[in-house]
Amino acid sequence: MTIKIMELPEPQNVLAAAAGTAVIPRIPQGFIYKAIVLVLGGTFVAADISELKLRLGGNVIWDTTGADLATINAYNSLGANASFLPMHFADRTAKTPAGERFGEIDTKNLTYSDFSLEVKLDGTQTGATLKAFAVIDTENKPMTADGNSTASIVRSLVKAEHSRSAAGVFDLDIPVGSDQGNIVRAVHFMDPSDVLTQYGLKKDSGDICDLLPVEWLEFVQDEVLRTSQANHFCYDPQPDGIQANGIDTRRFNDAGQPVGRGAMRWRAGYSGSGVLTSYSDLYGTVATL
Repeated sequence: MTIKIMELPEPQNVLAAAAGTAVIPRIPQGFIYKAIVLVLGGTFVAADISELKLRLGGNVIWDTTGADLATINAYNSLGANASFLPMHFADRTAKTPAGERFGEIDTKNLTYSDFSLEVKLDGTQTGATLKAFAVIDTENKPMTADGNSTASIVRSLVKAEHSRSAAGVFDLDIPVGSDQGNIVRAVHFMDPSDVLTQYGLKKDSGDICDLLPVEWLEFVQDEVLRTSQANHFCYDPQPDGIQANGIDTRRFNDAGQPVGRGAMRWRAGYSGSGVLTSYSDLYGTVATL
């Protein structure tokens, strides 16, 4: 697999020392994107980005903040450099060459109505400059074992908030896309009040993950590829970098055919009142996100 680095069009409306939204309104199509990397200059850091949105085909497929994205990247044990903020679509931690390319945004074999990026600055930056480049896959995306193309599958980050006023175990409404189904790569929880103590997952009344102390789950995840972060917990079904272990949200009939979304129960134990921000880290198509 060969990659190349391509500079993207200059972001518009970059405000050196005031709040506002910088945009790249038309990211070039005709390429397969492994990653888009923001280059931060001046006293501009990831924490100054209050909202980061990537739009593809009329849908917002990434919705995060700069600080939260930096935390997610650090959890995935990716390199940290304050001057660069990468948005990884491909998985550099995957165990197979095909797996490393899963989630890329393919605008070479597919054409979308739009492809754009919005970077909202909170105004605390001074002398800020912003540029962006892309990491491009120069080969076509591989076929799956059953002969299907992965060209339409992209990685997405979907944001939600979960507020509770007391301690207890609660079911959380985690967004996972439409009933047509997506694959859950992970679910990240930002926990500034440090109230998340337990986590569990049921699907159709069966336990996928017992309700367990989060530190037990973090221990297993940290042994190989992951690095736990302060005020953050990740439910990670593929900590060893094997995409086949992602959670399929669909039900299947006796013939093994998908028949709709399963009854997913995302369970969280709170030690007291607090607000969790979740990011559903999904593999899906624009139509299912």
